[in-house]
Amino acid sequence: MAVAVDDIVFGRKLTEEGQSKFIDDWCREQLHKLPTTLKQVVNLEGFNSMENKIVIPFTASLSKYLLLSFGINKYKEMYIRLKETMMLADNIKIIEKVYGQEGEDILNRWQNSLSQPRS
Repeated sequence: MAVAVDDIVFGRKLTEEGQSKFIDDWCREQLHKLPTTLKQVVNLEGFNSMENKIVIPFTASLSKYLLLSFGINKYKEMYIRLKETMMLADNIKIIEKVYGQEGEDILNRWQNSLSQPRS
């Protein structure tokens, strides 16, 4: 979340492997490598199975989208309710319930938001 806040509040770029880019730019350039389901990243095992230059911009950009689209209170509710000790399916249900959308719909809408110009 800190990387998303850096982007939203300070307009800072993310540096990975010696390259600095805005998180959405990282994601646009790597769309074919990004997770296509929440199952791939909601648990620690899935998160850790991806390269930092993919998973960090992805999670930051998705967090940015959720914060800007639905507000801090929804994000806070999701953040508080998610638990590493819970089953993967239960955590996904929490995300879907908080945002009132299926996981794939959330990801599709986030990807569509990447085509919007930076404000």
